Amino acid sequence: MNKKNNRILLIVLVALLALYFGKKYLGNSGDRNFKSELVAVDTAAVNKIVVNAKSNQNVPITLTRTGSEWEVSDGTIEDNASPSIMSGILSSLVSMKPERLIAKSKDKWDTNQVSDSLGTDVKVYSDDKLLADLVVGKFNYNQATRSMSTSVRLANSEDVYTVKGYLSSTFNRKTNDFRDKSFVKVKTEDLTKIAFTYPGDSSYVLEKSANGWQIDGQRADSVNVRNYLAGLRMMNMREFDDGFEPASHEHPYQVMIDGDNINTITVTGYATENGLVLHSSMNEDAYFKQASFKPFDKLFVHKQKFIGNN
Repeated sequence: MNKKNNRILLIVLVALLALYFGKKYLGNSGDRNFKSELVAVDTAAVNKIVVNAKSNQNVPITLTRTGSEWEVSDGTIEDNASPSIMSGILSSLVSMKPERLIAKSKDKWDTNQVSDSLGTDVKVYSDDKLLADLVVGKFNYNQATRSMSTSVRLANSEDVYTVKGYLSSTFNRKTNDFRDKSFVKVKTEDLTKIAFTYPGDSSYVLEKSANGWQIDGQRADSVNVRNYLAGLRMMNMREFDDGFEPASHEHPYQVMIDGDNINTITVTGYATENGLVLHSSMNEDAYFKQASFKPFDKLFVHKQKFIGNN
């Protein structure tokens, strides 16, 4: 009886050891050396990221942090980087954990778009110290589970993993995609005054009083004012006009947005032979082509818009 019990205990012990070493060395996928995390970096220490993307014709894009501000450059363009995009990049580095090991040799690199020619190389630094070097590849969508993943490999490894999320859209971008396109951003409840400067005698001031919004002492339509202010909450542009020289052009259109707890935002429309070029004091170094978006009709409205229903 004791021999039988000993045999059972031995079998259980062997099974437990097999389970332990199986998880330790094979992982949940059953693949040897499966990594529990692909990238482990302290994002607070990250102050430089170099992206070599196919979308940018493999011209390296350098993202550099000074204090809390990020800049983007590619050797030709140098500008402020989008805070929201940089936040997304840092967030993706924190959560980059492999789901599956899908390939262990170079012959699968092209299929998963993680080869040197097809993938997006991402180098992460703290000063001159290289913290991570990875190649972001193919986007995958599982129809059955409605889940998204991206093929990724470490630059010094042949193994290819899938990582949760749409990382290819995060890193495989052109230089302009990383730039700050913010134009106007306010809390509408803080606004107290908006001054519209137009050619001729069509300028006017929309101002908040104890009796609501008014124009030259006349009550403004509350619905139309509310709709206009809602459009100012967050307005981004799309297409830059690099090389534009404001000093050589007239600026017949201007809107000054003022209020409590905000710095005055001045939006200026410059007249050029190719249409208006728009500028916001909120993004001082950037000039935008008006044709790339339709902000003119949202910003530069006639005063009749606000009093027409009274």
